[in-house]
Amino acid sequence: MGPIPTPGTLRAACRLKAHHPVEVTEENPKPWLNCELQSTAESVEILPPDAQWEAAELGRIGKLLESETTRFRGASALRYLNTREAAVALARWYLRMPAEPVKSELATGILESRYAGILQSELERLCAPVRQSPPIS
Repeated sequence: MGPIPTPGTLRAACRLKAHHPVEVTEENPKPWLNCELQSTAESVEILPPDAQWEAAELGRIGKLLESETTRFRGASALRYLNTREAAVALARWYLRMPAEPVKSELATGILESRYAGILQSELERLCAPVRQSPPIS
């Protein structure tokens, strides 16, 4: 995952150049065919982070994860939210999920997250053995 994009307008286009081998004949002495494709340019508006939207989205994703019928969609949405709070939620949901394919989607989110330190700390905290107090005599 790359750096967080700066808010503003991004304009992008794609150009594909390829050389395809072809049979050499008298009419075509070159053993390749040059091919070039150019896409149209598209504009994307990148908005600044919105804490209220992120919190609402995390709540919506939590509801998706609670239902067996929408669990995978929730795991995928959590994976792509990629905020600090989502990193903590990824760790918690990963340890709660019993089976595939949801667990794999959450694991992918953990591996791709830009918040690896937060994830590691949360997983260590959640997996640490519970210490019991010594009996009072």
